[in-house]
Amino acid sequence: RIEAAKNALEAYIYESREKVNEDDNCQKVSTEDQRTQVLEALTAMEDWLYEDEARDANASLLDDKLRSLQVLVMPIRSRAKEIEQRALLPELVDKVKDYVNITLAYVEQNMTWVAAKEREGVANLTSDFEEWYANVTKLQDARDLTEEPMYFAVDVKMRLHKMQSEAQRLTKIRKIDPMPYSSDSGKYGGDYWKDPKMRKYYEDMMRNYSRNGTNSSNWFSNFSNFSNFQGWNDSEYMRSFYEHAARNFSGSGNDSGEGADESKEEL
Repeated sequence: RIEAAKNALEAYIYESREKVNEDDNCQKVSTEDQRTQVLEALTAMEDWLYEDEARDANASLLDDKLRSLQVLVMPIRSRAKEIEQRALLPELVDKVKDYVNITLAYVEQNMTWVAAKEREGVANLTSDFEEWYANVTKLQDARDLTEEPMYFAVDVKMRLHKMQSEAQRLTKIRKIDPMPYSSDSGKYGGDYWKDPKMRKYYEDMMRNYSRNGTNSSNWFSNFSNFSNFQGWNDSEYMRSFYEHAARNFSGSGNDSGEGADESKEEL
């Protein structure tokens, strides 16, 4: 662990010295005084590595030394990296804007079930981005390269990713067809079982619900009719009992005691 920390510190010294001295972008984003300050700190740290304190240092001390250099070096290297990244942004911005515009046009023409407010939301994201990007790039152009940037490339990429993701989301909105009706009769509490489309809808549903593959499509309509009932017991006595119960249930309309007596006699 100590040896690894010492190697990391030494490698950072050599790498940073090369960048500050030779990298064109590092030269552009730093003043002479800033580079001198960094180079002197790098040389002093390199000399310290050969002192007794460094040879006896633990990993924690070596890590602290590395962080002290990073505080000086990273602002210059970060600004240099931003110059490289900003140069790539215009092409990326155009590609994402083209994608969003093409997607919006496609959705409007071919996916009419997508609400207008959904498309407007994505269009507004694009408008907001264009306004923001025009403003920050204008401010950045007026700013000295040796100063902190007005925006970072990662900010632009995050906003573009949001635009692209929202546009893509529109293409995944599925069309939900309304429940089928042949006429207005079933829409307001009518006899939906007589509506052929609704009947088919429920027949399909019942078939899907049936785990053993049986067809339950006539279950509702046959529920109140037991006249053709075939019982669980096929004996002659039980068959006559079920038939008698079915006749009474299906509504002979005779609730008098006389009818009851006759029924008892049949049993």
